[in-house]
Order: sequence, then C-alpha cells, then structure tokens
Amino acid sequence: MDLDSVPVRDMKAVMIKLGVSPHDCFERKDLKKKLMENVPELRRKIEEEQRRASTASSVFSSVNSQSSLAGSFDENSMSDRERADKLEREKRELAERFEREKKRLEKELERKTTELQRTQDDLRRMATRANSAEEKFLELKNAAGQGRKGSGYSNEPPKPVPKPRAISTGSIDGSQAQVQQLKTELLEMRMLYTTTIEDYDILGPIFDGGEEGLVLRAQCKKKGLPFPDRVYAMKVLTNYFKSQTATEARVQFQNEYEILCNLPPHPNIIHMYAFFFDRANPDVSPEFKRVGRNVRTMSLFLLMAEHPMSMKEQLDILTGGQGPKPGKVVQWVKELLSGLCFLHSHQIVHRDLKLDNLLVDDNGRVVISDFGKAIILEDNMKVSYNHGFSAGGNTAHLAPEILNAKPGPKKYLNYSKQPVWAAGVLAYELAGHKNPFQSGTIDQRSYGVQDVPPLKYTYSTHSKFCQSLDSQLGSIVRAMIQAEPSDRPTLQDCLRRVSPIAS
Repeated sequence: MDLDSVPVRDMKAVMIKLGVSPHDCFERKDLKKKLMENVPELRRKIEEEQRRASTASSVFSSVNSQSSLAGSFDENSMSDRERADKLEREKRELAERFEREKKRLEKELERKTTELQRTQDDLRRMATRANSAEEKFLELKNAAGQGRKGSGYSNEPPKPVPKPRAISTGSIDGSQAQVQQLKTELLEMRMLYTTTIEDYDILGPIFDGGEEGLVLRAQCKKKGLPFPDRVYAMKVLTNYFKSQTATEARVQFQNEYEILCNLPPHPNIIHMYAFFFDRANPDVSPEFKRVGRNVRTMSLFLLMAEHPMSMKEQLDILTGGQGPKPGKVVQWVKELLSGLCFLHSHQIVHRDLKLDNLLVDDNGRVVISDFGKAIILEDNMKVSYNHGFSAGGNTAHLAPEILNAKPGPKKYLNYSKQPVWAAGVLAYELAGHKNPFQSGTIDQRSYGVQDVPPLKYTYSTHSKFCQSLDSQLGSIVRAMIQAEPSDRPTLQDCLRRVSPIAS
C-alpha cells in the first residue's frame, strides 16, 4: 500500500482501530514512521482479526445449516392435513388483519372528512363576519356613545372603547361589550392560523434592529392565502432569552398586532394585513440565522405595507445635500400631527416616537410605525404608574411630566399632552436639526422654553442651502414644547393651525 496517497485522516483512523496512538504525530512522515516501527505488531493484530472473522463465519454457517436441516425435518414430519390447517390459519389471520386495517382507514377517512367540513363551515362564517364586522363595529361605537364615524380631527375627538388595563371609570354596558366582541373577531380574522414561514419567499433584509425586531421583504408563494403577489414588509419578533409556545408569544407581543388590528385604515398609520406565529427556521433564509438561534421558540410575523425608507434615512440624504425643502417640512409636521390626532381619537399613545419609527411612503408622506410600546387608555389619558411599568420606549422624546413622574401606589402617568411635546421635538428633526434636548446644554426635565433655540431654518451640512421656515410654524412648535403641559395646545389645535400653512 502506498502511504503517500492515503489521506492523513484515514491513516489515523486505521492506527486507532489497530490500537496504535497517532496523537503524537503531527505530519504524514511522523505517521509513516510510527506505522513502520509497529509493522510486526500490526501484522500480528491483522492476522488475529482475520482468524476471528474466519471463525465467526464458520460458526454462523454451521448454525444456518443446522437451522435449515431442522426446518426441513419439521416440514417433512408434518402431514398433509397439518400443512393444510396451517395454511388455513394463516389465511384467516391475513383476512382478519385486512378487515381491521380497512375499518381503521374508514374511521380515519370519516374523521378527516368531518374535520374538513367543519373547517369549511368556519371559513364561511369568518367570511360572513368579515363582510359585516367593520360596519357593525362603527355602528355600535356610535350607539355606545364612544365616538362619531370619521377621521377624528374635530375639536371633540371620538372616544374609543376602554381597555381593562387602563384606569377604570365605570362598568361596560351591553353595547360596549358587543364592540369588544367585534374587536376580538376583527383580530381573529387577521390571524393566519395555518400559515408558516415556508409559505413566503424572503427577498432580503430591510432593517435589523437586533432584539427590537428584524424586518424583511417577503412575498407569498402559496395559493389560497390573501394577496399572493404582494410584497410585504415582514416584521419578525422573537424572544431571545427563552423558548416559548405560540400562546406565550401571543401574550408577549400583544401590542404589536392588537392595536393595528382594531384601527381603521389611515394614510399616516402603518397598515398591517395579517399576522401569524411560527418558528424562525434558519433553513428558510440566511437572515433567520440570528433570529433562529433558538429554533424551538415561536416568533411573531407581521405582514405590513412596505415603504421605501425611514424618515431618518430620508433626512440623512437630504441634509447631506441641499437640505429638506421648507414646504416639505411643514407638510411632514402636518402629516405627523394628523396621524397622532387619529391615534389620540382612539385613546392610543405611541410612546416610542422617533425618526426610525417614521416611514416615508411612495408619495412622500409620513407613516407612523412600530406600536410595540403603545398603550390604549381611557378618556382621561392616564394610566397607573407602579414599579416595573415602563414610562415609554424612547426617553429622548418623552415630555418632562413623564420623565419626572415617580412610581408608587396611587401614582399616575398623564399622557394627554405627551404626544404634543414629542411632535414638537420631532419638528426640529424633520427640518434637519438634531433634537435640541440631546445637545447636553438643556435639561430635559427642567427648562424654560426660552432656553430652546427657535425653529427658523432648515438644516444642511452646506450652510448656503439652509432656508427660512414659515414663522408661524416656529411659533406653533415653540408652544408645543412648553415644559408645563397646561401651556401646550392640544393635538387638534396644532393640526388646525399647521394645516393652512401646509396647503
């Protein structure tokens, strides 16, 4: 045998099998040397192995021969009657086995048929509810006195149905209970119970926010699912710290889908088509390698409208060139206020407003996204502030009254004017400037409005491209960032004042 042509790995395997240690050999020549030194011993072991194999083979042949003779003797000793009886018994056993299997298959077929019929009936009922649920929802809201049908931009916004976790102000009557039931039905109709991640083609990443979520471009490839040709922004949320079931994931990520399921469509709010739960299998797409490191845990998949970029990406491009146009800045502020007014009319506080969570659609409009930190409150916009309750997800855009609040018994967070303050700070950023409270020179918890520089110009890295903003916008923004909540206007007042200068 030519040892130079044998792979080193095979040489080591043979040496280990023959009882020769290769661990002190680091090169081929060391292995060859050790093999040559142990040739007599190896030959002896090989011959011994061959003798053992030969002995075992002869014993096995002998046993087979004896068994064959015994079987032949038994067969010859049986009479014709006994052989006929044996064949008859075997025939009966086969017939009985066939009948048992036939009955089992018939029962299985009947069960599957019943399940299919029940599923078809459920789908028909869900389709019927889907056609009428939206109309009933709005009608019952009006009947319950919870608000008017419309956009919610009036001076007196409609009041949405309270959630049990907000501060209780009274019992829910029969109409409100029906509204809650319809909300649940609307939620169930958006959940795809039989969908898996294998039903979608992953076209590439959009955003990787680490533990905050992964957003991918995805297209449905399975017939029978809604919008099979649509390209979605698929948001994937996973618990990285423990394995969990779909029920546990549904509880943990409840805000991500529940609020969007119960909201009517609005041009400045991200639209969610559907959601489902599955494991983020790394075999489906390389993007799931990080998410799917704990492949036993269930993840939430949100199928949302895809938008070209975030507002942060848009402004990074603009400020590096000629800066945002003054008219566009005013339009963005109006669209941001429009979306926040809509949420306020449904008693929803976003609590995580920032440029990364503002998207830009194909028409250049602002779209508010990422409702993971949002909460639904009652009419007074307050919520109990106990230890362990998070005041919000993004400190840089939380108003002073929220930052200065202390948790404890009978303590509350009042979010009635928080979105106004956050929108005022974002107005600076939409004009290309940095958050004025992140410079370190202004104490966000305690300041006077005179300490904040007025919003007069757009920003560009090239100073010659900075342009003047409408003075009315600067005046409105200055009122929005007042330290005292009572000194700030309402969202509706802000929208009413900005709209004329944006047109």
